Amino acid sequence: MVKKLFLLRHGHAVSGFNMRDYDRTLSSQGVSVISSLSERLSLEDFNVDLILCSPAIRTMQTCDIMTEGLKYPGKVEYINAIYEATTQQLFLLINQLDDSIDSVLLIGHNPGISYLCDYLQGTNHTEMAPGELIGITMEVERWSEVSKGIGLSL
Repeated sequence: MVKKLFLLRHGHAVSGFNMRDYDRTLSSQGVSVISSLSERLSLEDFNVDLILCSPAIRTMQTCDIMTEGLKYPGKVEYINAIYEATTQQLFLLINQLDDSIDSVLLIGHNPGISYLCDYLQGTNHTEMAPGELIGITMEVERWSEVSKGIGLSL
């Protein structure tokens, strides 16, 4: 069995001057990049069983653009712990997923999302750009079997 995890860093956001980081919105560039990504993925018949998303404004906007562009009919879970999550917190979130789910899109923030990518692939150099999507495949039957270095890039 194969489990797939797609990591998406939110699109480029406006500067945080005079606002909380949590409240930052996507810039016009961020909207454009995420819109293009969702259009390209829809042409490739991209689909996932579940979307996990940080509840920060820019990640929710990224999620909205993706779900609309992909015509995604499934479930989206907004999880507070994804915002400012450490690698370990994100890893535990993945390990606790329901095993009936085979593919997940996780929309989050740096540095946690880049560090999770490195952790799962056993690498040490990923620095995800805003709006970047990385797919990881793992030869496991249960999410609880996911471990450090088990993932391969799609």
